[in-house]
Amino acid sequence: MIGSVFGLAVQSGSALTSFQIPIDEAEITSYIESEMQRHRLKGVSVAITQGDDVRYLSGFGTDGDGNPVTEDTPFFIGSVSKSFTALAVMQLVDEGLVDLDTPAQDYIPWFTTADPELSSRITIRQLLNQTSGLSDGSFRRPLITEETTLEETVRHLKEAQLTTSPGTTFHYFNPNYNVLAQVIEAVTGKSFPDYVVENIFNPLDMTHSFVELEPAIDAGLANGHNYFFGFPIARQQPFNPADLAAGYMISTARDMANYVIAQNNEGLFNNFPVASPRAVSTMHTPPPSVETDYAMGWIATEVNGISTIRHNGSLEAFYSDVILLPDYDIGVVLMINQNALLPLTMTYIPLADGLVNVVLGNEPAPGPSMRMVYAIISIIALLDLLRHGIILTRIPVWFKNVERKNPWRQYLGIFWKHALFPLVLAFLITLIYLNAGTNATRATLFYFIPDIGLWLIISALLSLVEGGIKIRKLIKNTA
Repeated sequence: MIGSVFGLAVQSGSALTSFQIPIDEAEITSYIESEMQRHRLKGVSVAITQGDDVRYLSGFGTDGDGNPVTEDTPFFIGSVSKSFTALAVMQLVDEGLVDLDTPAQDYIPWFTTADPELSSRITIRQLLNQTSGLSDGSFRRPLITEETTLEETVRHLKEAQLTTSPGTTFHYFNPNYNVLAQVIEAVTGKSFPDYVVENIFNPLDMTHSFVELEPAIDAGLANGHNYFFGFPIARQQPFNPADLAAGYMISTARDMANYVIAQNNEGLFNNFPVASPRAVSTMHTPPPSVETDYAMGWIATEVNGISTIRHNGSLEAFYSDVILLPDYDIGVVLMINQNALLPLTMTYIPLADGLVNVVLGNEPAPGPSMRMVYAIISIIALLDLLRHGIILTRIPVWFKNVERKNPWRQYLGIFWKHALFPLVLAFLITLIYLNAGTNATRATLFYFIPDIGLWLIISALLSLVEGGIKIRKLIKNTA
C-alpha cells in the first residue's frame, strides 16, 4: 500500500499533495479505545488531517471531572510548544527582523552564560537547533514557579557552563527556547504570549488555544493524571508561564488540526500564509553540520520506514505527540491527560506510531500493556514489603543465633543488608537533583514515579529500621 500511495503523489503548485487515502474512522476509534483499555488511560483527544481537510476528529474518555473529552477539550501540549516558538521566530525572519546566524546578544545584549566569550557566539539558529552548547548536564536550574518571569529564567543562564562549543553538538535544553522567547519580546516590543496569540493562534483560527491558565480552565481544561500502581489518579498540572515557549501552551485537537494543516501546507491555512514555504522547510530540516535529527522545534525521523516530522510533549500529568507525514500530506495529533515514567518510556511513542499505522491502513505494533507492567510491579512491591515484615518479626531469632564474638563483623553485615540500598537510593535522588535541578527532581518523584518512589522510600526506611534494631541489640549485648 505504501508504494501505491507514493506512486500517486503529484506536484500541485508549490505543495506536495496526494490523492485522498481512505481513512477508516471505525478502525481508528477501535484502536484508540482498545489502547485506552490496555493502558488505563483517562482521556485522549485525536485529530487526523490530509491536505486542507480534517479527516478525523474525536475525544475519548473523560476530562477528570466526569465530563467527556471532546475535540474542543483543552490539553497541555508540553514540548510541542517549541514548534510554536520556532514558528514565531521564523515569522520574524520572514519579516527581516531576525537573522538566524546573528548572535542572540545582538537582540538581548545582557544575555550571557558563565563563559562570556562563548556566549557572544550563540546564534538564533543554534538556539532553535538546540546546538547552543548549553545542556542540563552542566547547569542545575533554580526552582521555577508561577511567579518566575521569562527574563529571570534567561538571566539564570549566567551560571550555566557550556558543555560544548556553540554549533557543534546537539543537547536538548529547554531554556534555549526561553532565550528565543526573550528575543521575540525584544524585537517586537510585545510579550511573548501576546505575540503567539496575535500572530499564530488568531490567523490559524485556534480559538480554544491558550497561553494563560485561567482562560483555559474556564474553557474546560482537562485535569491531569498520573499512574499509581496502574490506576489513574487526578493530579494538578503545574503551570510555569516563564517556560511557556518550551512547554506550557494549551490547545485542543480541533485547533491543532489547523496547526498541522499549515505545517504540511508550506505555511498556508485557508490561503493565509502564516509563514513562508522557505521558513517552514527550514524549521523541518536538521542542521547538516551536526549529527542530529532535531530541526527547529521538530524532529525529522521515521516510523516504520516512513519519513516523519514530529515532536512530542511530556509534562508532569500530560502527554502529546504531533506527527507530520510529508509524503502523504497527513498530520496526526494525539493528546493524553495522563503521564508517568513507565508509559512515557515504554508505551506512548508506540501508541502514537500505531495510530500512524492505522491511519495508513497498516497493522499497528503497540507497546507493552501498562496494566500488565504495573501488575508485575505491584506484585514485586507487595512481596518486598512482606519480606520486610518477615524480617522485622524474625529479628529476635536472628539475634539469638548471631555470632557475638566479632561484633564489628556483624555491624558490617548489617550495613550491607540494611543500609546499602537506602544510600544508593539517596545517591540517585541527589544525582537527579545535581544534574537536572529542583523542578526535575520534584517531577520525577512526585509525578512520574509517585507509586514506585513511595514504595522504594518506604522499603529504604524499613531497611534502616531493621538495621537500627539489630545494631541496638548488638550494642546492648556488648555493653
